[in-house]
Amino acid sequence: MTQLNLFSPKFRDAIERSYFSVATVAEYLRRKGHTIVMLPNLVRGENEYDQRLKYRDDGDLMISFPIEVKHSEKHSWSGRDDFPFPLVQVMSTRHWEQLREKPYFTVFVSMDYKSGIIIPSNTRESWVEKDVYDIRGNIDKLWMCPVGLVDFINMTDVFSESSEAA
Repeated sequence: MTQLNLFSPKFRDAIERSYFSVATVAEYLRRKGHTIVMLPNLVRGENEYDQRLKYRDDGDLMISFPIEVKHSEKHSWSGRDDFPFPLVQVMSTRHWEQLREKPYFTVFVSMDYKSGIIIPSNTRESWVEKDVYDIRGNIDKLWMCPVGLVDFINMTDVFSESSEAA
């Protein structure tokens, strides 16, 4: 098996040629409405052989996607066991329909900010439409997700002084 020389002109040329493939895919995805980040390729000079192990390809593109965050004004819970409802509020049906790019998931945060519920958008077919009164007394149609399809997360240490940075 031949060993790849990361510093050879042949390797550098291959990296540079691959740029056009990456840029073409990035532009295709951008035109589909996605936010794209092109990740750097690191190529070093001829005399940096000792640094060869630092060469890494962490992928070519990174795609961003929206995440919707909602906050409960009335309820706190610590997890699935004490969540008081069989359905979780996702968002208004009108808002959902107006979104150009649907969120990858929605996070519903408890009133005290200590717990959250992750509602994957791929559960959309199981959501229930429900009429709910808004703060002005008007009926608003909301998408609601069955509790069995969501994940509960504990966020109690997010702002504590003892929590470590990720």
